[in-house]
Amino acid sequence: MKNEENEYSEKDLAASMGVDRDLLRQIRQAKFKEGEDFRKKGRAIILTEKALHTIKKVLFGKKPPQPAERPPVAPDAPDPEMVEAYEDTIEQAAQKARIDENSGKKPPLLLGPEVHTLIMHKKYRNKRIIGAYLGDKLMRVEVRNSHHFKRGMELPCVHVQQDLYKFVGKAPRGPKALRFPGVEEGGE
Repeated sequence: MKNEENEYSEKDLAASMGVDRDLLRQIRQAKFKEGEDFRKKGRAIILTEKALHTIKKVLFGKKPPQPAERPPVAPDAPDPEMVEAYEDTIEQAAQKARIDENSGKKPPLLLGPEVHTLIMHKKYRNKRIIGAYLGDKLMRVEVRNSHHFKRGMELPCVHVQQDLYKFVGKAPRGPKALRFPGVEEGGE
């Protein structure tokens, strides 16, 4: 915010005070004189200490608002409000995860979407889509680049919509990646 001794950038001042820069521009145009209260440095407006006090008087009256007093806290201690919000969030998640014994329903998964294993079948002209089987149904799988994918590869995927899945594994890279899991090398 402070560029040199007792000089402030209008842009940084607006951001630090939480006011719109247009409001500061209107105050500057109505109350200040160029050279005395502010100067231009390239495209930036640099305000003096006197201009800063005038802006505070216009925006906040005679005394700028003081922050509400809070009990002293050690510098490395977490903010009590954040700790309380975090504990509430943990408690809500724990309540959702508990099994309702009366209804017998299982809790929702908190770890993310279910990963399915599809078997690569064919490539399409679009290099970002490949065809793969889930059981006996042919599904579309979204990949970053289908260049090194080969028929028969097992693909970890998550369901996106209808017959579309998204590949979530590590993409194959070159000839070594073309070996299939479970198939031993060496010949017959």
